[in-house]
Amino acid sequence: MKIKIKAEKAPRLCLFIPTSLFLRYLVPWILPKMQENQASPICREQLIAFAHALKAFKKQHKQFPLVQVQSADGTQVNITL
Repeated sequence: MKIKIKAEKAPRLCLFIPTSLFLRYLVPWILPKMQENQASPICREQLIAFAHALKAFKKQHKQFPLVQVQSADGTQVNITL
């Protein structure tokens, strides 16, 4: 995952987050918080299947834009897979 922030009066900022880091550390931390209000929790097998599907999608669609935002003052934020 790549996060790019481009502003007119500030230096550009580019953050690279490896997919494995996202899947291994962030998803297990966020997922239980999201599931507190759900009736059917997501099991480990479903999470592993999601990880495989995400990696396959990333191989097929390089630089896939997840979020593209531009503010009124010209600041751009791009998040790509």
